[in-house]
Amino acid sequence: DTVATLIRSGGRVTAGSDAPSVPYGLGLHAELTLLTQSGVPNDRALRLVTAEAALALGLERELGTVEAGKLADFVIINGNPLINMTDSLDIEAVVRGGTWFERGELLSPR
Repeated sequence: DTVATLIRSGGRVTAGSDAPSVPYGLGLHAELTLLTQSGVPNDRALRLVTAEAALALGLERELGTVEAGKLADFVIINGNPLINMTDSLDIEAVVRGGTWFERGELLSPR
């Protein structure tokens, strides 16, 4: 609730993955869910982990938003995290560096 109050007051907050203490990626989804459960609107929580994270790292010119000339990796999900943040966990595929990876490829041992 303290973090949500800070965000609503205009404070700058980003989220982290907590990896490797938490399985890669899962910590970020947990933080998104906790933020929205604390009253942060879903669209704001998503901006925290994209555009505002890039800004905090000084990389806002290269990534964080979908714009011409920026790096753009995508997560393709089944659902709408703007309505239900836990939908962000239902990952169908990832596009990284222009290459499409199906969920099965991502989960198979290497």
